This record gives sequence, structure tokens and C-alpha cells, in this order.
Amino acid sequence: MIVLKFGGTSVKDANALRQVFNIIGSNKEEKIVVLSACSGITDSLIILLNYAWQNQSNAMESTLEKIANHHNQVLQDLLAGRNYYEEAKHSISKLIDELNKFIEGIYFLKETTPRALDKVMSFGELLSTTIFHYYCLSQGLQSVWLDARKFMKTDSNFNSANVDFELSKTGITKYLEQEEFGKVKLAITQGFIGSDLSGRTTTLGRGGSDYSAAIIGNLTNATEIQIWTDVNGILTADPRIANNTKTIEIMEFNEVRQLAYFGAKVLHPNTLLPAIEKGIPIKVLNTFNPTNQGTTIVNYIENPKPKPHSIINIKCIRIDFPLYSYDNFTEKATEILSTISKYDFKVYYSVILPEGLSVWMDKECGYINNFTNACGKYFYELTDQVILLGITGIEFDLRISNKINELLTSYQSNILYQSPKRNLIIIESYDNENIELLNKINDWITHE
Repeated sequence: MIVLKFGGTSVKDANALRQVFNIIGSNKEEKIVVLSACSGITDSLIILLNYAWQNQSNAMESTLEKIANHHNQVLQDLLAGRNYYEEAKHSISKLIDELNKFIEGIYFLKETTPRALDKVMSFGELLSTTIFHYYCLSQGLQSVWLDARKFMKTDSNFNSANVDFELSKTGITKYLEQEEFGKVKLAITQGFIGSDLSGRTTTLGRGGSDYSAAIIGNLTNATEIQIWTDVNGILTADPRIANNTKTIEIMEFNEVRQLAYFGAKVLHPNTLLPAIEKGIPIKVLNTFNPTNQGTTIVNYIENPKPKPHSIINIKCIRIDFPLYSYDNFTEKATEILSTISKYDFKVYYSVILPEGLSVWMDKECGYINNFTNACGKYFYELTDQVILLGITGIEFDLRISNKINELLTSYQSNILYQSPKRNLIIIESYDNENIELLNKINDWITHE
């Protein structure tokens, strides 16, 4: 059994949903399909809630109408004149009516809560999955529609609920048996949403739909999880700044974690943990280019050959703390790092030497005022416009290190750090040369 998750751009309109149907229809395995809300709908639902509690009735009604019209248009484009159209239309109308009544309650109460936000946001996934379920039926593909709130059991931490895996395991097992999933072999359900022990709707927070897919894969012991997006998997570099990028065929989970930490727009690694813990491979695929092999993410690559996989551009600042006047420079450096850790700073790298402590830190954290507040009692020098280049891969050996040093020969840039796990190299670069150097290294990676 496999789990397939399709994100917002993959279900944005009728054409996109037809493409989703083509993908799942060509796969004969047992499968659970997890859908996000149509692209932009979750944002519209949040706006709708804000208009309601702010008593902006005209804007509220206009936004609700926009949400209803979008889904009715998708329904019309997919099912008009086909079997199940009237049933689907009735189901969509019921959901829109339920949303309208709830929003009117917020409007009259003139207040909202995190619980209310979760309730409102859930309608995006309920609407998209309802339409797609009926479209599958109209095409002769039998499916069961699962309400994720009946099996995805969480605590009551609204907007970022924690999943109870034991209860959810029992819930999904019973639900699938009840719906005779073994006969139908296709279930359609929602990402992002669940419910607490009182049956109140909750959401799973950032990356919730990916997280839902990973949890469902974990609970059902799936053989594979497929995350369908609008890009060809994970690329060797950011295509906005690299001339020639290539899809990484296979990579380890730790690499994804590193890339996400450095700011790459990849899957959030925490959302993948339930699958990784069970050793379930994850494929990142392109809904609009399904023949592309995409990227497979695994715990460990068996019998790996030393290979660089990707390079990322990291804008940061460097702070240097002179320590040569202190008898115990390591103690003073530890004190400074402890002070920094109490603030919301994202540190990429630090090094302690007898002459001083150097810290490379995220440039986008409002560092000037906050850093002065945090470390104003220490003398330091701040260097702006510093760029780090992070190279990830597996089993970096002397040949790879030598090649990178060779590529750096005509530049000021230098290797700052090489991971003892042999899967990360950090280069300190500079604004006037880093894009050229990134392209040069990316060209080497794509041909390696």
C-alpha cells in the first residue's frame, strides 16, 4: 500500500485535478490519497474569519462568495453532465452552508479563537477532497472518502496540534475496515486536519499535509510515500540563481534536514519523521511532469559512492569576539554562546580559537537591535554581506575535498568546515563572487 499526497498547486483547479486522477488511475496498488486545499483557499478562509470577527460584513460575504464560486466552478468543469454531479453539488452546498453558519456566529459574537480558526481552515481540505472523490466515482474509479477528523486524533493544541499515534493507529485501522478499503483499494482523505478527544477540529500546523501523509504511511505500514508538488523533486541548486540544475535522484534524510535548516525551499524535515522512523522511502514528484523520476529520500543510501548532491547559497553575517585578553578563552566563548542561545538567533556555524570566537548567523533575524541587546556587554566586530555556500552529499572523501579546493583556487572563498560525517562542506564566500562560484560548483555537481 502506498500513500500519495498532492499539494495546493496540484489540486488548484479542474485541470490539475484531472492530472491527479491520471496519476492515481495509472497506479494499480492499494493507495490512500491525501489532498491539500485548492491553492490560495486556506489564505482566503483565514481572511474570511478575520472579516467576520472585525464585523466587515460586505468583505465577509464577498470572500465567502469567492470561495464558493471557486469550488462550484471546479465542480462544474469536472462533473457537469456526468454521473454524481447532483450528489457532489449537494455535498459542496452543505459544506458551504456549514461554513457560512459558522462564520455568521463569529460575526455576531465579534470574537474568534484558535479553535475557531482550525474549524474554518478545515473547510479547504473538506471541499477539495469531496469534489475529487465524486470525480473519481464519475470516472468509474471506486473510492472511499475518509474524514481525517475521525482517525487523526490529536491533543487540543489548536493551530499546531500534537498527534496521538496510538489512538490514530486504532482509528484508521477500524475506519478502513468499516469502509471496506480492502475491496475498493482507494481512499481519499484530507491533509492538515484532525480532531481532539472531544471531537473538535484541529490542524497540524506548518507542513501539515506532508505531515499527515507521513503519519498515515507510518500508521498503515505503507511501502512508499509520494509527495506530489509542482517541481521536479529536489534540485542541485536554486534554479533562480543557478544556470543548469538537475534533479537529485536519491538523497538521505539528513541532507534534507540540512538544506531546510539553511533555508532551502524543500520539504520540512520534521513533517517526514513518522515515515523516516519506519524506514519508509519518500518520493518527491512533479504532478505536471509525472514522467520525471523525482527525488527519493531514504534514511541511508546502501553502498554509497562519494558524491556531492546540492549546493545552497546562505546569506548571513559574521560576528567576531576577540578573546586573546582572557585567561580562559573557552569559558568566555561558552558564556557568549550561551547568551546568544537565549535569543531567537539562527546560528549556522561557530568556531572557538585562542584569539577569538567567530559566529556566522542568519541575516534575516533582525540581528542589529536584538544582537546589541543580547551581546552589547561584549566587544565584537560585525561583518555584513558574508555568504556561506553549503554543499551536501554523501561520503565526502579526499578526492571531493581536493576538487572543491581546486574550484576555489582563483577566489577569495575558502572551506570553513567539513562535517566528520562526510556529508557537508561549508564555504565562506563573498558577495562579489559567490554566484559565479555557486554556478561553477553546481556545474561540477551535475556532471559528477
